[in-house]
Amino acid sequence: MKRFSYSALESFNTCPQQFKFASIDKVEIPKRISADMYLGAAVHRALRVLYTHGADGILYPLDKLLEGYDYEWEKPKKEHLVASSEQYTIDDYIRLGREMLQRYYEKYQPFNEGTLLGSEMRLSFELPGTPFKFAAVLDLLLKKKDGSVEIRDFKTGQRIPSVKDRGFYYQMGMYRLALKVLYPQYKDVELTQYFLRKDELISRKLTDDELDLVTEEFRNAVLEIKNAIRLNDFPTKEGSHCRFCEYFNICPAKRHGQMLNGGKAFEDLDEKEKIQKMKELATRFIEIKDQEKTVKNEIEALKGDLFQLAKDTGLTGFEGDGGKVKITLKQSEKFVTKTEDADAFASLVALTRELGLDEFMTLDSNALYKEGVAKERLTDEMMQKLKEFIRNREENSVRVVKSRNDEPENAD
Repeated sequence: MKRFSYSALESFNTCPQQFKFASIDKVEIPKRISADMYLGAAVHRALRVLYTHGADGILYPLDKLLEGYDYEWEKPKKEHLVASSEQYTIDDYIRLGREMLQRYYEKYQPFNEGTLLGSEMRLSFELPGTPFKFAAVLDLLLKKKDGSVEIRDFKTGQRIPSVKDRGFYYQMGMYRLALKVLYPQYKDVELTQYFLRKDELISRKLTDDELDLVTEEFRNAVLEIKNAIRLNDFPTKEGSHCRFCEYFNICPAKRHGQMLNGGKAFEDLDEKEKIQKMKELATRFIEIKDQEKTVKNEIEALKGDLFQLAKDTGLTGFEGDGGKVKITLKQSEKFVTKTEDADAFASLVALTRELGLDEFMTLDSNALYKEGVAKERLTDEMMQKLKEFIRNREENSVRVVKSRNDEPENAD
């Protein structure tokens, strides 16, 4: 990818496979327009009209604004628009948008609360300290009368997050980074999200330390995507978002279910024997996993009882039908581990080197790859020397996802 955006990073975080379909493979799918997304776009275009006219001292008439908004809904074919809920019709979305615009119009007219620096402002910048290029679109950039600057982002959804919410923090953080790189003269910047449906807003400023943290998070996210592209590793992440996914019909996690339901998208794999075999394997695996979990829990409980009994009686073996259980109770000394106490472990490492005991230190190759290679913190010379020791390994897993909303289990 030549350029990254907040939406691209969020797409990868939500489901790497969905990201691959959209951004890497660029899979062509039947025309399908989310009514929620289109509502947001139509409202944003209307608000841009208000502010561009307001910047020139012109109050754009409300009736004309709503007329233009209604026209936006005539552009797409109605059969292509898809509502996210069966309780909503397309007319409901149109009405909601009109209500949002009218309420906002009455509250903020004549839309000259500051100098308009940009509307639907498209910015391209390099993430600080990296060669990674990013793109961002600011709904509004306003310079207030007190000299401060506000980045205002409009939302048409129902949910109102807190200022500590991941969505607010990273999306608005990216906008703030873009401004910092391209317009460093703006020091006092307020980040605001306005939720039109609820007539509510949340706002905050980010410190330099917080921006540094956001930068590092974006850097790591890009490296994760680059690594996924290099290894062609894009696992599916199933969840509530699957209901609205445009790639549902070709998703490898959903295809078998569709085949069982007679889905026409996979006629080439529609042999009854194959379908039945897959179902039998999946069913048997689920049954065995359930048994494994039960047996593991019982074994751990029995071991605890046996250990306690051995301590209480002083015996080291117990007779049972078909054999004998031997118990070993012992105390041992070991050095502190990084997992147990990171600070103490760091002090131990320093002391070991101070005492000249480097020969007892072992290489943590997983940490070297994860923190050094994957995050590109090594020099090109180091990378070149280490490259010959890197091996590709398959890391396969099977999970059981219960139909009754049970948590998925890993079975490596």
